[in-house]
Amino acid sequence: ADAAMSDRQEGFFMADALVLLMLCLMLAQLILLAAGLMQRMDAYVVDAILSYWGFTLSEMLLALGTAMLCSVLLTWMVRFFVIGIHTQQQLVQDQIAVLQLRLLCAEAQEVKVEADALQLRRFGEELRLDYHQGRLVRRPGYVIYLQAIDDAFFEYRGERIVMHWNREDVHYEAQVR
Repeated sequence: ADAAMSDRQEGFFMADALVLLMLCLMLAQLILLAAGLMQRMDAYVVDAILSYWGFTLSEMLLALGTAMLCSVLLTWMVRFFVIGIHTQQQLVQDQIAVLQLRLLCAEAQEVKVEADALQLRRFGEELRLDYHQGRLVRRPGYVIYLQAIDDAFFEYRGERIVMHWNREDVHYEAQVR
């Protein structure tokens, strides 16, 4: 087990801390609001309310414990929603990239795989798609199709051309032609 935390895990702890800070501030605002209302009330009314609606120490501790448990559960729910949104966003980006690459290959007059890269001739222009520093890019220029990937390459599979890429130890592949 690696003792160092990744940036993503540190971000989750930061999100946890921000949610707890927000809940504490909301609780403090409610206490200040209640104190402000109490100052406005007549002393007689306050005594009547406290004698009728007063809380014991055990009731206050139970309410505080319940609030703390709810805040922890809320933090965990936020964490799982963030993970789900992040994963779904990457899948949508991958699908868009595959569709763009299929369109690029469909428009090309010549397509071939050379040294794990895709060579295209499209509208008289020579293009090359390859992996560069965690991205799948098109050159000349630097058009990014996929980012935050660990590896990407192209291969022939019969008459088809298949693109492979890895992200966070998960292997993906898609037919581009």
